[in-house]
Amino acid sequence: MRSLVKKSSLVTFSICLILFSVFASILFHVFNLEAWKSNIILCILFWINCLVMPKGWFDAIKTHLGYVVIADMLLGFCFIGNYLFCYPLNKMIDSFLIIEYVAFSISCTPLVIHPLMIMEGGGVQSFLVESKEVSNHRLCHLYIYMAIPLIVSLISLVALNPCIVSYDAYYVIAAAKGLIPLEDYWSVPYIFWYRFLLYIFDSVSFLCFIQVVLFSVVLGYFLFYIEKSFHIKFKLLAFAFPLFVILPNNIMMLITLSKDVYYAIFLCFMCLSLIKLLKERRRRDYFFFGLSIFLVWSIRQSGIILSLFVVIVSAVLIKNRKRVLIAGIISLLISASFNFFVTKFTNAEKIPGGLKYVALYQDILGVYYSGGKLSDETVEIVLRGVGKESQLEHEYTPYWANYDYYYKSIAYIRPLQFIECYMDTFFKNPIIMTRTILCRLDMMWDIYPGLNAYESWQWRVENSGGEWTGLVSKRKENIMTKIYNYFGERSKSYPFKVIIWRVAISNIIFLFLLYRLKTRNALVVALPFLGFLISYAVTLGWSHYRYYWADTLLTFQGGIYVLGELVNKNRGE
Repeated sequence: MRSLVKKSSLVTFSICLILFSVFASILFHVFNLEAWKSNIILCILFWINCLVMPKGWFDAIKTHLGYVVIADMLLGFCFIGNYLFCYPLNKMIDSFLIIEYVAFSISCTPLVIHPLMIMEGGGVQSFLVESKEVSNHRLCHLYIYMAIPLIVSLISLVALNPCIVSYDAYYVIAAAKGLIPLEDYWSVPYIFWYRFLLYIFDSVSFLCFIQVVLFSVVLGYFLFYIEKSFHIKFKLLAFAFPLFVILPNNIMMLITLSKDVYYAIFLCFMCLSLIKLLKERRRRDYFFFGLSIFLVWSIRQSGIILSLFVVIVSAVLIKNRKRVLIAGIISLLISASFNFFVTKFTNAEKIPGGLKYVALYQDILGVYYSGGKLSDETVEIVLRGVGKESQLEHEYTPYWANYDYYYKSIAYIRPLQFIECYMDTFFKNPIIMTRTILCRLDMMWDIYPGLNAYESWQWRVENSGGEWTGLVSKRKENIMTKIYNYFGERSKSYPFKVIIWRVAISNIIFLFLLYRLKTRNALVVALPFLGFLISYAVTLGWSHYRYYWADTLLTFQGGIYVLGELVNKNRGE
């Protein structure tokens, strides 16, 4: 299966490559992308596919025809779907656009069928897995895994000292120091956690160091556990993990003070706890599963949606469902009680009621400004939010919710009333509404940023916290600062940004691995990832990378697990 294709097949795929490259160049040029840079990557990928395509590729297509068709259409849509079908919201779809999409999707077939055949043929088994007889699994490997992000982060802190502070973190630090009142919007447990750490050592660098330690413990133990459970080669993991950590997006997030960093770490902890429930099901594993739910909900309010989803579905899929359900319900009750009493007894200001509608209200605005059909009640809600009919129009974009204009004005809306208006708007305008949702979640699925999309980079040269800037010392630049800033800025150019600063490609790879394994265990491990996507689909109105870093970690974590399961399945274990 791993032999080279025949000359005739090579010619066929060469023609496919040339046509794809020409077609992609035209499309990317028309859509003002840096075509020549993008096409270099595309050409390399397709030439590799052509040269090493295993025998029997046509039979494989026939065997997995349904999967190949769906995968081609999905991959094609992730490449050019936004440009062809989504933006502007009132765009008309003609037959030529559909032909373009189908042609582009078909040209993606080598990217779909090649990895499929490699996994079927077990081509990666010897590369990834070592036999039990020669396994050299040792405790020192755990310390090595944990040391990797610590070392990288300490070097990064020298370059980007004292650390990178997100705008929201300034308010959390100020609240932790008692300079401003507590607000539930920033997560009261998160504020008290900062207050505790600052009491120990009053330094933002110390705050950053603690979150790096948490990351190192969770991810380090995860890799150690995967190595032990699936006999994955230590040399491979010890080589791949540093490459993952030193990516600019991961370096940046590791040394950025933000609750999104904690949220991502806690989701990884949840994923790890689910893996242990599948493998061992000890009493402490149920405890850690419940603890992960508590931590996720406490750090972010939208975590309640994710937590409910994970508890319900895991109770169905995991064998000992009674214990899983009990652990989940107890954790949910404790989380709800804890968050309620902490907010009440600390007299923390509650989250403004309108903020819970931000994402879905953005979808309604898209229909409104696109000239769609809305009921009188929905129009009243829109006008109540924006104040004047034209107040927000010049500021509106389907990619970014400008909630400062309206979130206080829509706080009066009852949840059931809003849901009724939202569903009514959707059924009257299904195409426009779908487009608004896709544009709002652009980073989740779109390989290339959408046309006129708001791209928010997290890499920052200087900290800027407005009136609270004085809480953080000014950065002392050195030679490392210049090096980091150079590579950080380069990472935002094509083709690097579609790999580093967007999550569509990693999501596609993870979904491919899930398809290949097709087991209940794989679905269980993917629950935090799926719950993350669902919760953000109804709550997130911004395509800012810091919100999606959890996606990057979960696909890395889940992908390694599924790959381990797959190669062990192929060797008959």
